[in-house]
Amino acid sequence: MNVSRRAAIFFLLIGSLAGNTASANDDLMIVGAPVSNGMYDPSLVALTEKNLWLSYSAVQPLPDGWPPMISSRLARSDDGGLSWWDIRAVAPAARQALPPPHDKLKAVWANEVSRLFHVPTAPKAMQWQILYHRYLSVWPAGMPEAMRLFDHGWIELRQAGQPEGPWSEPRKLFAGGLYNPVNNNNLGAPEQRLDKLFPQQLGRCLAFTEPGVLVRGDIVYLALKCAAGKDSSIEMLSCDLDYKTCQPVGRLLTNADAGRLGDYASWSAPELFEKNNKTYLLVTPTTEPHEEYRGCMLFELESLNPARLSAKEPLWRTQFPEGAIGGACAFHPASATGLLVSRFQTAPPFFHIQATGQALAP
Repeated sequence: MNVSRRAAIFFLLIGSLAGNTASANDDLMIVGAPVSNGMYDPSLVALTEKNLWLSYSAVQPLPDGWPPMISSRLARSDDGGLSWWDIRAVAPAARQALPPPHDKLKAVWANEVSRLFHVPTAPKAMQWQILYHRYLSVWPAGMPEAMRLFDHGWIELRQAGQPEGPWSEPRKLFAGGLYNPVNNNNLGAPEQRLDKLFPQQLGRCLAFTEPGVLVRGDIVYLALKCAAGKDSSIEMLSCDLDYKTCQPVGRLLTNADAGRLGDYASWSAPELFEKNNKTYLLVTPTTEPHEEYRGCMLFELESLNPARLSAKEPLWRTQFPEGAIGGACAFHPASATGLLVSRFQTAPPFFHIQATGQALAP
């Protein structure tokens, strides 16, 4: 999540560890979560009516001069989302020593904006999957905060037969135009350089991030943020179950759409879900100059392939206090949490996931 240190502090209701977490506007509490600086970027999967799983970004500070450790972790609920327990890190952050002349820099591999999903038609060992953005973060001396080096980053995939694990070794799945080939010594080259494979549709995309996922039979649909400066967009891909063949199937939103709907510059954090045989896109508008999250909007999809929205206007949007920063929302009709919203405040812990209790879509 991109955040500004000048953000206004807004009031957050803190839920009790011992109580239910589904009350409206409570912070989501995950028992055992190692999140001294907070958590954000939730995604929800329902295996049964009561058995739910959640992936989220956990933020742990390091000593001064180090970037934060951001890991993708899993939590489990056995009561439909009323209470949650941390289970494990699927993609833990890790410190990275750099070669000269950069060896004085303190660097960390971050793994964030994850999407957990279940693919019942895949082979047993691949039925649980998680996508996340892995990138290098450094903190140069004298800088007010860490720098995220997206030229040293890609979308990574892990798979498992059950969410408790064991999880597979990572696959370096997607990268964009910024990708630095020096990283080929780490997991090899990207399996798909989407900017080169599809230059007409995706050639302008410098990086891909914040995957949203919807599984239909033997097809995995991915909504990705194409980071391309003033020409950024939300793009949809259609992939086979092993991601050997992926094709762009449509552009859902552009920066022009963001500006048309308000004082927004772009979009982030696309999330796909289904309810009552309809498909929806939950997405976060952002503002300049720091791509700050400004709530969430809900759109209905007319079709997945070609990817097309039913209307240019959102069905619904969050109402945030002036100056508040938050978004990266998640929703599953089976979860008692209702809409989950990532929120930021200027005092630690900086990151929160708010369980609104709000149902979305008819």
